[in-house]
Amino acid sequence: ILVGTRENGLLIFSPDNCTKTQLKFQTIKNNGLKGKNVWCIKKGKNKYYWVGTDDGLCKIWFMQAEWHFENYNNIQGLSGCNIWDIYEDDADNLWLASTDDGLKKFNLKTKEIKKYSTAQGFPIDVIAGILPGNKNTLWVSTISGLCLFDIAQGKVLRVFDKKDGLQGDYYSFKCRLKNKKGELLFGGCNGLSVFNPDEVKTDMFTPNVQLTSIKILNKEYFYIEGKTLVLPHDSNSVSIDFASLDYTNSSKNKYAYKLSGVADKWVDLDSRHSLFFSRLSSGTYTLFLKGTNSSGIWSNHIYTCKFIIKPPYWKTWWFLSILFVVVFSIVFYLIHKNNKNKSDKRKFLQSELALLRTQLNPHFIFNSMSLLQQFITSHQEELALKYLSDFSKLMRQILENSQKDFVSLREELEFIRRYTAMETLAEKQPQKTKRKTQSPIIA
Repeated sequence: ILVGTRENGLLIFSPDNCTKTQLKFQTIKNNGLKGKNVWCIKKGKNKYYWVGTDDGLCKIWFMQAEWHFENYNNIQGLSGCNIWDIYEDDADNLWLASTDDGLKKFNLKTKEIKKYSTAQGFPIDVIAGILPGNKNTLWVSTISGLCLFDIAQGKVLRVFDKKDGLQGDYYSFKCRLKNKKGELLFGGCNGLSVFNPDEVKTDMFTPNVQLTSIKILNKEYFYIEGKTLVLPHDSNSVSIDFASLDYTNSSKNKYAYKLSGVADKWVDLDSRHSLFFSRLSSGTYTLFLKGTNSSGIWSNHIYTCKFIIKPPYWKTWWFLSILFVVVFSIVFYLIHKNNKNKSDKRKFLQSELALLRTQLNPHFIFNSMSLLQQFITSHQEELALKYLSDFSKLMRQILENSQKDFVSLREELEFIRRYTAMETLAEKQPQKTKRKTQSPIIA
């Protein structure tokens, strides 16, 4: 008898060598087993034995008075794998229960490994035991439920737990048996789960999903499928509750959703039947919901809920159009005003220049320069300096008066006096000037 042990590998037990008070075990010569901990031993075809260890899989057989070993721990997917249970099917496949890497299928011909885990519907990757079912199925126990696995589809059809009337969710490792009646027995912490797999019926009813509540800012709204709900821009946080219309075991109903513009792919909700969308942007949204019955069969009916969140007024087309017209008008006005100011300033400068030209008599300036030259050439320095001083004062007064809006009578008379004196001197014609105050005098 082959005996698997913890830390001591594989031993041989022979009842003939035992006494009433002592059991005797023999070690195997030339033991080629890689793992020290042996978790399971399964008798296979052609007088082979399959051994599951803490370091993969090993095949052993007895030939020519000795044991032979072939280890498979060098195959990727088996090395370092804890194998607690083994089942060999009729298609030369070994089904391996791994405690840390899901269910594995090892093809003995191609040596290929295929892994099945939570992605294929298992509730957890810790597999406790395997028994063959009917119609190309396997019953696989885990520490989180009992699974019906379809070999052809390569996925879990249904997960059974305490809510289905079983002993519990946790099942002990390698604690499974198929009796002569065809019943399957799986042991766990709370006892045995015994059933006939032929009597396990799959519920094929596919229920519809219905909206049970929709709330916006804690205010409940009434919604009819096919209609469109229109919401203001500040009501952009939406809470939605829904349910699958299968009450056989409603806690096992599963749901999925997608929301156009937010989640364009189906999002699995497991058994959660509520959604909350916070601070959605303005736009049109369509929510799609689908669900399963308590057996995990998805319904073909997809519930749709369409709602529109209106944009705030400052994002509407008419507000943006008005804003564009106002901004354009302001810019146009400022440009026009700036151009007008430049034009007015240019006209003002031109008028000042024209006024200055009218005040400056070219003939007077020419005569003044000629007279100044004559004073200098005739060495009349004092007279030249006095004449140059009067001329500069007259020019400065002309420039100052051109920048004033109003000129006093006194300044006008002073200007006339200087101008007349210099003009008289230049023409060498003495002349008396009578000062009159009845009317302004300007050159």
